Amino acid sequence: MPEQQVFPRQIAALEDVFTFLAGFIDRHRIDDDTSFAIRFAAEELFTNMVKYNRGTTDGIALAVAVDEAGQLVRLELTDSGVDPFDPSSLEAVNVDAPIEERVPGGLGLHLVRALVDDLSYDYAHREMRVTVVKRLPVTDG
Repeated sequence: MPEQQVFPRQIAALEDVFTFLAGFIDRHRIDDDTSFAIRFAAEELFTNMVKYNRGTTDGIALAVAVDEAGQLVRLELTDSGVDPFDPSSLEAVNVDAPIEERVPGGLGLHLVRALVDDLSYDYAHREMRVTVVKRLPVTDG
């Protein structure tokens, strides 16, 4: 069963998001690499939702849910009352391009994609849901 908590739509709430995730990570004994990926994805996605989602209504909060099932950790962020924006559809950032040819933006999502095994997006009834999945390392015995 996923653990879920709702946070105010403000960057200052990131500290509470990290505390929530730390509790989950400790209870489930999540390894350091997976923990880093989940925390990084949460920070990047939460920050992007607060800063860039359009159409939000005052008082609407962001929900963060996390779950471990089998060999997977699943992190889901839900923002309600917003216009559609699919972060999984952004073109990959060309990190090999010379700096003067690069377009600002998108590097955070590029890094999220590199750290997790799946990034998906769902939008219905003015509710945006972004889900990342990270495989846990295989352990012996």
